[in-house]
Amino acid sequence: LNIEIPLELVDINVHPTKMEVKFKDEKEVFRGVLAIIRSGLNAHVIDSPWIPRYQTPDFLVKEATDRSRTSSFLPLKTMEEAA
Repeated sequence: LNIEIPLELVDINVHPTKMEVKFKDEKEVFRGVLAIIRSGLNAHVIDSPWIPRYQTPDFLVKEATDRSRTSSFLPLKTMEEAA
């Protein structure tokens, strides 16, 4: 996979051997690669009702909106209380 991207959008210093890079916006790179793959596949796939259409999973589309944490918990019951 060969990706051409402006240098200011990439950090090459995340791995000592420079075998890994970190993108400033990983989601944008993912979406770009996905769009290219989709367009390449769509150019070769016959539109047919028996071929399922790809649907992006919810976890890739929706951001977690409730990031609050529980500040307290209910006390655990002892074995005697549960009986």
